[in-house]
Amino acid sequence: MSRRTQNEDLYFTCRLGIIFVFLFLILNFLGQIARTEPREIISPVPIVKAKETSGEVLPTPIPSQKQVIPKTIPEMIIEYSEKYQVDPLLVSCILENESHFRPEAIGDNGLAVGIAQFHLNTFKTFRRLMGETGKDLRTNPEESIKILCWALSTGRGYHWTAYRRCK
Repeated sequence: MSRRTQNEDLYFTCRLGIIFVFLFLILNFLGQIARTEPREIISPVPIVKAKETSGEVLPTPIPSQKQVIPKTIPEMIIEYSEKYQVDPLLVSCILENESHFRPEAIGDNGLAVGIAQFHLNTFKTFRRLMGETGKDLRTNPEESIKILCWALSTGRGYHWTAYRRCK
């Protein structure tokens, strides 16, 4: 029985990430997932507001409230890869190797946080270079993916160990 090497494991993991993004791209192309703005749904339960009439309180129906469904990680990868003109497969490979697509991941003895495993100083510096505040949003997957794509587009991919493995 043969044991897989670390490189074979990495190759297998990258292939899974690539397949995941490829399937999303196909579904997106077919129009089953494509969204250009946040999706909205109508609340199935109408909200009721009390209405006073002659001392009696009657329920008054209010038009159904709209709820915004957050974007999925593949949707974010596609959106920011296109915006910053980077390969979505490269982005997916980095995210898979750094955090296994987990926004709550913590690594490097607590120094690296989030889906893209940013260190705090690197994250704040990149945000400032992008013209945004240095606020710590590393656990926000959309912010992390956006900044990762920006960093890759500006030649700063060397900040991630996985970049060397994935490119």
